[in-house]
Amino acid sequence: MAQVRKALASYPISKRRKRAICTGIAVSIWRAMQRGEVRAGPQLADFLAHLLRRLRDAHAVGGEVRSWCSWAGWAVQSVLNERAAHAREIAATERLVEEIERERDEARRGFIEFLEGLGVSSLREYVVSVSVGEG
Repeated sequence: MAQVRKALASYPISKRRKRAICTGIAVSIWRAMQRGEVRAGPQLADFLAHLLRRLRDAHAVGGEVRSWCSWAGWAVQSVLNERAAHAREIAATERLVEEIERERDEARRGFIEFLEGLGVSSLREYVVSVSVGEG
């Protein structure tokens, strides 16, 4: 929370608003940690780095304390959603890479079987045998 308070220090908003935003962020992070969406240590530090980028919008929040706490909760949830989407993208990419590797291996095995069926052990031998046969 010290990082959050430090980031908010230079913002042109009242101390009351800064406290409300800090409270909202703290409660939201605590809840996210209770749900297992954020863990202490490097994951929390990375999460806070993403969250601090969102704080530049904090000065645009109007209304009362409840609005500021709600905004802070939204900011935390927004970062959680982005991180979850990123994790899904990585998982999808990994599945795609695995599929491509599997198809490449299958194609390689098929080509080797094709060459063996012709009685040659390499593409070079095949090309030589075809060009000798035509000549």
